[in-house]
Amino acid sequence: MQVSYFKALWGMDMPVKEAIPLVLAAGFDGVEAPLGQIQEARAAGYTGPAIAMLFGEDAKTLAEDLPKCAAVRATKVTVHAGKEFWDFQQGSAFFKEFLPAAADSGLEVNIETHRGRLLFDPTSTVKFLEAFPTLHVCADVSHWTCVCGNMLESYEEGLKLVASRTRHIHARVGHTEGPQVPDPRVAQWKWAVDRFVTIWSGMKEAAEKRGDTVLTVDPEFGPPNYLWTNVSDGKPVADLFEVCVWMRDELKRRWA
Repeated sequence: MQVSYFKALWGMDMPVKEAIPLVLAAGFDGVEAPLGQIQEARAAGYTGPAIAMLFGEDAKTLAEDLPKCAAVRATKVTVHAGKEFWDFQQGSAFFKEFLPAAADSGLEVNIETHRGRLLFDPTSTVKFLEAFPTLHVCADVSHWTCVCGNMLESYEEGLKLVASRTRHIHARVGHTEGPQVPDPRVAQWKWAVDRFVTIWSGMKEAAEKRGDTVLTVDPEFGPPNYLWTNVSDGKPVADLFEVCVWMRDELKRRWA
């Protein structure tokens, strides 16, 4: 199985047409960004792989955006869906409307596990996965370590189910007090990197068992205030682009 590495345009403070050459020069296989930026990238002449992102609470509106993703030849679609305060009935109503549209679109559509959204924690996510066999995810478990206040050691069975439905990974390392360690390259945070790589490796193994030909990974570390800053001058404690490149290369090394 091939692992393809995408780079989020999030945090690259420059025009899309300037950001994409930097991403490609760094050896990434494609880009991930909100639909509007993917449209801009196509208009600027970018023809490579692209994952489009959608955000919203209305299933009908999100479904209407799927043909727009197809029009820009999106490799996949990552969706921030719903709200965390919806109960199971309201969330189920959303998925009953949206998932058939996703299936009919011909696109690979993955719902992201994200704070503030329907799949904001492992417990609710497992319930939805059990209820909806066609629900697939973009796994960003850095949100879950933040929400749960632990490194998900008590959720191993749930993580297996999540892994069985994961087709895209946001490979950002979180910790028990936040969704992003300040710099995964330093020894102080190796324990967190090790834990996250273990979780991601389970997702990779599940994809291989399913017979998937490609798994996509985006080392989606974010800018301030995801990225820590110095209290004295407000400057980031690490270079965001370098961190994303390092995380990709570390996964390549460990998965070689």
